[in-house]
Amino acid sequence: MERRVSFIMVIFAILLVISIPIRADEENGLRKDSLVSGSWAVQFAISGYLNVAPFGGMISVKYHLKDRSALRLGIGYTQRYEIEKPLYAFDHKQIEYDFTVELPYLSYPSADRDVKLYWGVGPEFGYRKSEEYYGRFKNGERRYSIGLLGILGFEWFATKEISLHAEYQARVSYSNINGYLDSEKNSYTGYGWNAETNMVLFGLSVYF
Repeated sequence: MERRVSFIMVIFAILLVISIPIRADEENGLRKDSLVSGSWAVQFAISGYLNVAPFGGMISVKYHLKDRSALRLGIGYTQRYEIEKPLYAFDHKQIEYDFTVELPYLSYPSADRDVKLYWGVGPEFGYRKSEEYYGRFKNGERRYSIGLLGILGFEWFATKEISLHAEYQARVSYSNINGYLDSEKNSYTGYGWNAETNMVLFGLSVYF
């Protein structure tokens, strides 16, 4: 993990050094970014050794309302299926579905600089369903959540249409849980608050 983060940080440092000539182009009136009203961007995550994946595990699309503000829609879906067949015990099967939607508002207070600071805040909605089977016994749970997502990041444009960014996220959410044990013979409910932060997310945006 430390090697992966260090490698990505080196790439960012090299790109920042390369970006020094951009200031001269801006002084000549040539715009070097796509932070303009009406622009769209598709965002991807950069993982170890520059592998590209969905940003934050989501399909992420951004639309600029103005030069200094944007809305970003993130939709995430994961499905997990596991089965164990022990020799002297019941089969164990586990199925899980997880669906998340985020809609943060993003603000760029330093949009005129080479390295652009941005922050954001917006709602987050989640739904998770899980089922476990032990032979003829079945346990299940449904979880609904609503929360608030906070974002702080930096973005740098390698070209007018392609940018790199590093982003830190924090969120607080409220969840409602409904579950059952032993094939719905025993049910339970619960609720509660949860707060969490993410590791720094490194990403790439393609504008059009």
